[in-house]
Amino acid sequence: MRIRAGSTEFAALKFGGWAVKHRARITPRMTPALTSGGAKVPHVRFPFGCFFASLLAASRGTKDISLHIDHDTNKPALAGTRDGSLKLTASDEGLRWSLDTSTPRGAKAALWIAAHPAYRAVSVGGSSLRHTVRGRGAHTTADVTTFDLREISLVRNPADKSTSFAI
Repeated sequence: MRIRAGSTEFAALKFGGWAVKHRARITPRMTPALTSGGAKVPHVRFPFGCFFASLLAASRGTKDISLHIDHDTNKPALAGTRDGSLKLTASDEGLRWSLDTSTPRGAKAALWIAAHPAYRAVSVGGSSLRHTVRGRGAHTTADVTTFDLREISLVRNPADKSTSFAI
């Protein structure tokens, strides 16, 4: 089925889902990875409130959090918070994303997603500004308490499976 922007079928589709679930303990593919005592931390959690500063800056228009493909920030973003094509909302459960398909950029991003079914998950991109580490060895976990969220990316193989979505 071919979907056209502006069609009834297109308007009925929902593009969005979880970017992060706060209780999820994930094995990151971060580069550079978080370390503790020189060793890579095998698990990361993003607790409630860790994205607050980034979301506040985006809501004020001083920061544009963008939607990319495979964290490739050298290519133009599909959507962004500054023009309203990308919406990000935080709750006690996690960070959700959605596209506003009534904007030209949001509609174009939605069409890209519809045409690329392999990309049905997202991953967050940015930097840990503050984190606490607990546990030892394979059970070591970093709780990222402050994260500078710069982008979310459509990915094929997410570190956190709860970020998968369907349209």
